Amino acid sequence: MVRIAAVALLAFAVFPLAAPQAPDDANEPILDFEGNPLSEAKQEEFLKLDQEGQKKFDELVATYTKQQQDIDQDLKVISAKQSDILGIPKSDEEEFTP
Repeated sequence: MVRIAAVALLAFAVFPLAAPQAPDDANEPILDFEGNPLSEAKQEEFLKLDQEGQKKFDELVATYTKQQQDIDQDLKVISAKQSDILGIPKSDEEEFTP
């Protein structure tokens, strides 16, 4: 059971790296996986879903046991190191200090 939980946590930690990224500048278009900009309606829908997903994720994290919180923290450290290796720019929200 713990192994399944760890895999699920890893999936949540890695998911942001695989998903289309919202731009840092609100005026930049959101691009799909082929590099094409989304229509304005699709951008609004994407951002709304992103907000809903973040709320649900926050609800999930709030239910973690101490052990799960520790694992989540470890996964954040690993994810931050992977982002550094890939050269992914850090936003103010994403900066993480272990």
